[in-house]
Order: sequence, then C-alpha cells, then structure tokens
Amino acid sequence: MKRPADLKESFDFCGLEDENYIWPNEEVPSFQGTVQTFYEDITNLASRMMSVIAISLDLDPDTFAFAWQRTGTPEGGTQLRYNYYPMISDLSKIKPGQIRCGEHTDYGGITLLFQDDVGGLEVINNVDGQFVSATPMRGAVLVFIADLMQRWTSDRYKSVVHRVLIPEEEIKRRVPRRSLVLFHDPDDDTMVTCLDGSNQYPPIIAKDWIYYKRHLTYNANQQQWH
Repeated sequence: MKRPADLKESFDFCGLEDENYIWPNEEVPSFQGTVQTFYEDITNLASRMMSVIAISLDLDPDTFAFAWQRTGTPEGGTQLRYNYYPMISDLSKIKPGQIRCGEHTDYGGITLLFQDDVGGLEVINNVDGQFVSATPMRGAVLVFIADLMQRWTSDRYKSVVHRVLIPEEEIKRRVPRRSLVLFHDPDDDTMVTCLDGSNQYPPIIAKDWIYYKRHLTYNANQQQWH
C-alpha cells in the first residue's frame, strides 16, 4: 500500500528575474519585497557555505562558484520554498501512515532550512541508521548535504535522509508548523564530476539529475540511476 500524500502546502520561488510570478500585491503589499530580499540574503549565505565546503576539502574557496552564475534566473537551479503544515484539529482526518513529509534526500547541492519551534523534523544518524530529532533551536539554520554534493565530493559529504513527523506536542497545542527552505542547486547546465578524479560517480548534468529525481518521486517503481 502506498503512503498517502504529505500533509503540507508549499509555495516555491525560483528567482528574482522570473517574470511568471503573479504577486498578490493588493492583498499583501509587502509580500513581494520581503520574499525577494530574503532570497538575496539567504543565497548569499549559501554561497558562503559553499566556500566553507571547498576549504574543508583543501580546495580554493571559489571552486564551486562557476556552478552558481545564474542564481535567480530561469536557468539557475536555486529555489526558495515556504512550507506550511496545517493545524490538525481532527485526528480522524489523518490517513493511515500519513506524515508531514516522507523520508527523502534533497537532490542538488546543499539545503538551508529554517524551522519554527513546533518540531517534527528527523534526520538519519549515519552511525546507527536510526532517525533522530532535529530539535528546533532559535536562530539556527540547518544545512543539509544533498545528492549532487555527495557525487561531487565522492562521498566525502553524504546527502542526509530526513522526514517530518506529526509530534504529539503539536497535536496537543493545535498549532500549524512552518518552515523556510532554500534548495541551493547548481545552474541547470552544470556538469557535476567527482572532484577527486575518482569517477566514483559518472558525470551528470545538474538539470538531468534533478529531473530524474523528481520523476522518481512520482514514479516510485521506476529503475534508479547510481
């Protein structure tokens, strides 16, 4: 039996230069400016994190800069997501096996996550393979390694499996959960090749990998690439 769909809603924002957005400027006058300003700030932080990762690998701080030349344009891969997990007022409406967000790894470079104090996020502990709670900490930004970064670094950095459950505390408090997520993914045409020359993973174009992973998400029985 397939698990029911995730119990959440999302709003995605892919770039400052995308003209396809229809902003609710009359209903929420400050929304567009707030989203765009935050997008600029958080992508700058993500760029700094990529420099930190490069330095940790004894590489030049700008090693990954070539792959994020078109961030904020339709050809860029970076995406900001606003997640809203509605309040649960009636447990009978939750389907058997349904959770906030099913187990998965992110697809691209790195993910920056801001969560509120509701809780529910869990990550796999690579030591024993068990899920552990990513307890909310005020002012903290969580950084997840995603699939393409694992390929790039030949497993020096590994993508992390995570999920969002519905904690008992949330049910008792009857409050919604919110999070902000930046998927800092490379430009569409970026060729991702193992940095150490090992060819542990074959070269792959970022857009092709992202498309493949999205396809698997909705077609669980399809054959997987490695």
